[in-house]
Amino acid sequence: MSSSLELIPGLHNDLATQCLLRLPASELIRLKKVNSLWRIFIESDRFYMERKRRRTCPSVFIVRRISDFYQCFDAEIENRLQEPRALFTCDLRQGQNLFPPGIVFATVGSSVYGFASGHYVQKFSLLTRKWISLMKMFPSNVRLMAQSVRDLVVVIVCTVQESEKDEHETRLARNWREDPCTVCEVLDTHTNEWATVGGLPDSCQGIHMFIHNGSVFLEDEAGSIYRLHVTNRTWKEDVNMEAMLGPIRGVSMRILRARGIVYAVHNQSQLVVKHIMTANDNYRILDVVKLNVRSPSEYFLFERNQSIFLIIGTGITAPWRSEPVFVYQGLLVLSVPCHELLTANILDG
Repeated sequence: MSSSLELIPGLHNDLATQCLLRLPASELIRLKKVNSLWRIFIESDRFYMERKRRRTCPSVFIVRRISDFYQCFDAEIENRLQEPRALFTCDLRQGQNLFPPGIVFATVGSSVYGFASGHYVQKFSLLTRKWISLMKMFPSNVRLMAQSVRDLVVVIVCTVQESEKDEHETRLARNWREDPCTVCEVLDTHTNEWATVGGLPDSCQGIHMFIHNGSVFLEDEAGSIYRLHVTNRTWKEDVNMEAMLGPIRGVSMRILRARGIVYAVHNQSQLVVKHIMTANDNYRILDVVKLNVRSPSEYFLFERNQSIFLIIGTGITAPWRSEPVFVYQGLLVLSVPCHELLTANILDG
């Protein structure tokens, strides 16, 4: 390579690449302004793949529908979710097959898993940028929830109604009962093996699943909270968590913190993020921010490294915008222009 194409004059490009790989995303954005060669190299697929392979770059994986196509993005957290990278794009027909109504997602490392009733489980890898089908299908007419913990993906399957099943559906549904119930299946992403986990009562109808301090919890319609004991592979009721949630049982988007609970509620096209503070069995609720959000399904709230991220879907004419909420330290709001926001999940890869 001639000296005019050297990233750093006098230094072999392999060594220059090693130097750039050690820099945070915020510095790389500044370095793209040095010259066109640096910008092209830093934005290249080769450099992106090397960064994902060699260092942990926590990011947010986003799937959206805009006009007649679907897109998957990767937005790095250390760059405050700015300048997202497009990983995958497909047309409307392929997207409707990959992302059917009711699909839920879970992430492990640099992989994303998609679960939908009546469809094969889908897996996406940041390194290959491809969706592949796994040999696992859940029955039709069920409602799914999914969360990841360690190297496991926990899937809650709630039967919603009785239905006549043909021979194929009956074979797929051998672990489900005819009457309404909740069943838990766990995927070990190392071995790609599934296991059924017991401990949930027959009357349990799960409505929300969430993570707290590395544990998976499930809330049912009656307000009971169950905790998954990963080592023993069983669920047990957790009365301490029931007391901790207090007046906000039934709220799907919530983050439990040392000084209270942050949660979001949607009402008549307005999304309100609230902070409930507890002291001596008394509750004090503060409104943190109010935003216009079209649908209660088009926002996602989660926490990473003491920072809270709120991802919302906005109209297609609005820009992709990431901005902090100054009245509440540690809250970052990302507006994603789209017709439909399917998911926003943390990726550790």
